[in-house]
Amino acid sequence: MLKGARGACSETLLDRLRLLRQASQCQALTDVALTKANLNCRGFSAKAPVSMLQHGTYTYLLHVDGNGFSGRLEELLTLGGAVIKEDSPFQAFYYPLLRRGEHYVPVERNFSSLCMTLHLLRADRLRTAAVALAGERFARAHLSQDAVMRYVAALVRGYANLQRFQPRQHPNAQLWKDPLEDGTSALHARYRDRRQGARISSAAASPYARAGSNQTPSCPLTDLACCRRHPRACRRSDPARMKAPTTGR
Repeated sequence: MLKGARGACSETLLDRLRLLRQASQCQALTDVALTKANLNCRGFSAKAPVSMLQHGTYTYLLHVDGNGFSGRLEELLTLGGAVIKEDSPFQAFYYPLLRRGEHYVPVERNFSSLCMTLHLLRADRLRTAAVALAGERFARAHLSQDAVMRYVAALVRGYANLQRFQPRQHPNAQLWKDPLEDGTSALHARYRDRRQGARISSAAASPYARAGSNQTPSCPLTDLACCRRHPRACRRSDPARMKAPTTGR
């Protein structure tokens, strides 16, 4: 079953109104609803919000814009479901690396192809599994804390190379050390250990740090930051706390 966005609806959130209308044409395959009734979306009743942990029990996960860019995609990619993403004019820093049809399944911005896309995915379970796996591997490789730090370091170096003047240092400024050049940093040590094939045992490491690992990623339940960033890993670490997924999802 498809898990779509549950949220508000207003005259400015036209994407969500279109989504409600299109999803109503294939209700057996979708779980799309409002969390609060709104005059602009008459005829659609409100339902209780669904947590990101519960999103992990769905086979298909829909990413939809709000008034602008939505940051949910980087979370949805970690949940193990095939992500369906509407065509969007908005961009995040990692979007140029995403490949349509490989890391996610595209649908028209007006969602006119949503029901057809769901029927095609439902008939091709191998493709669904391949998209889900590719999306999860993408998140491991490019959206982990280490990967984002590496991107920020490269970005800062790039801006520094364009600079044509010597900036004056504020008296309260603290020197920023490039995490990829500081051989004493924990980040640099983790990259060094990976190149040497060493096993990473640090509790501070991302649960998705080892791309291609066969081990199930997990977060310590006491590590709230890890659980918020990687809800699926937190869910897997304590399966007894999660309700078993409904058949067909």
